[in-house]
Amino acid sequence: MTLEIANHYVRLIRDNNSKVVDLLRDNYAYIDPEDTEVFQQFIIDHFRMEREFKAQKPLEAPLDIYLKVGEISYSRKEFIELVKKRFVEKNKVIKSIQ
Repeated sequence: MTLEIANHYVRLIRDNNSKVVDLLRDNYAYIDPEDTEVFQQFIIDHFRMEREFKAQKPLEAPLDIYLKVGEISYSRKEFIELVKKRFVEKNKVIKSIQ
């Protein structure tokens, strides 16, 4: 039962992350240049997750490769903090011109 619940939440996160990747891809021109690295890492993590775990035939790479390329994250702390920070900043700008 607990594993089913955990898998359900993982699917929800993956679906949400797919939507975020689409949003980033469709609006990439609006990303501040200094933020591109953090957003690109989110996209890379998402694509790796899709290929290495969700695909019909998941990629099975040797442990050495995983250690070299690094961990996969559903949403890194840096990404979450940056999104919050930029939202607050942009929201203040919008409110100041209304």
